[in-house]
Amino acid sequence: MQRPSRMPITRAACLALSMVLVVLARGVFGPCRPGAAGILTRLLAGPCVALAAQQDSSARQGGSVEPGNSVQQGSGARPNSDVEALVEEARKLLDAGEAGKACVALDKVLACDPENALAWYLKGVCQYSLQRPDDSLEAFTRSRELGYDAPQVHYYRGLIYLERGDVERGLAEAAQLPGDFKLKAMLHYKAGNLYSNRAGRHDQPMLNEALAQYQKALSIDPALVDASFQLGLTLYDLKRFREAEAAFQRTLELDPGHRDALVNLALTYLVIGDRDAALEIYRQVLEAEGDSVSVRMALGDLSMEKGLYNEAAYQYRQAISLLPGWATAHHKLGRALWHAGDISGAASAFSETITLSPYFTSAYLDWGNMCLENGMVREAIQHLKEAVRLSPGMVSARLALGKAYLEDGDVASAIPEFERAVSYNARYSESHYWLAIAYMQAGDVDSAIHELRTVLHINNRHEGARKLLDTLLGRKG
Repeated sequence: MQRPSRMPITRAACLALSMVLVVLARGVFGPCRPGAAGILTRLLAGPCVALAAQQDSSARQGGSVEPGNSVQQGSGARPNSDVEALVEEARKLLDAGEAGKACVALDKVLACDPENALAWYLKGVCQYSLQRPDDSLEAFTRSRELGYDAPQVHYYRGLIYLERGDVERGLAEAAQLPGDFKLKAMLHYKAGNLYSNRAGRHDQPMLNEALAQYQKALSIDPALVDASFQLGLTLYDLKRFREAEAAFQRTLELDPGHRDALVNLALTYLVIGDRDAALEIYRQVLEAEGDSVSVRMALGDLSMEKGLYNEAAYQYRQAISLLPGWATAHHKLGRALWHAGDISGAASAFSETITLSPYFTSAYLDWGNMCLENGMVREAIQHLKEAVRLSPGMVSARLALGKAYLEDGDVASAIPEFERAVSYNARYSESHYWLAIAYMQAGDVDSAIHELRTVLHINNRHEGARKLLDTLLGRKG
């Protein structure tokens, strides 16, 4: 049968039509989702683009080309249907968890069509699944350069940055996502986790940052159970116990079987004085499950608050025996052993915490403070410098490092640490107090007097500052 005749198609017209189709595809299909891959692939690497390539080649050779359906590859050609099939195959392999095989299929696509933006995006997902963050970022960047800038691209880039501990870049990617894009909530949740891990229970400004991220996550996706639970933990650490109680209860509304929320609700009841409610929850958990990591951790925390450090260490060890890879349990064991006087055991626990979670700033901070308390000044400086490197804005880490430098006789290094602590939180009287001590040791009495007066302006009950100020004024007499 003879084909219907067609009007000639110019290369410029083809390219223009291709670009219109790409724009329409992005508007209609949005991000790469099931069912859209094959259609978008046809738009990005379909007959019209192939025809333009053929016409360009023919023009250079002085010939003409009949409209076809292939893309040039070396000396041969591959039909667009093959490209579509390979992209679809890669997508199915990726959905099935076969990221390595999917990468092989996508490499074939990109060898044939190196400007296939969708293939670059899928390759970025594959590389992420294979735990190759650098290659993944490179693929996502190429996808964006070629015009595929769907929300998922920013989501994955944000994940990679956050998993590297780079909160600023991770949140910058989150800011590129639409407000109603639910995966955006996951980025804020993970940012909250980073802030929370860095703060431990020491740094209120950092905990407030974590709180803000969890609240942001829940404003986008109110049903995000993990964010609701972490919100409760953060409120508890900030000693906002009634709000923590409400957050744990909300978590249990979303997931009635959430054991950690149940156990931490019990701990919250203990703190606010409702011991009967707490003990009833513990009884329910132990009867239903036998031994429980959450219950052991809660009992360890309760023992710590009562000053029963050996009992706390026992409970944390029981939790670790049930869940050996939980960094938080090792960190709490380290704190319990430190306060129980087992310095060597505590150091081992802090070391294991960092092995499991390299960005666990509080482990470095506690390890450094323990070393400083026990006269191991150089070792303390080493750990505290790492804490500051991971969390430059962590006031407690700056103060601890400054104190360690003072203890080592290095006043010149101590002063900048205290000055930075003041710049991060000018209303925290201890930062001014220690800066005054450093100035005094450096012989700058006027600056020391100024800082001590600032301390008393913030907190007029600070007896150490008052006594030191009287002493310095008496000397100037």
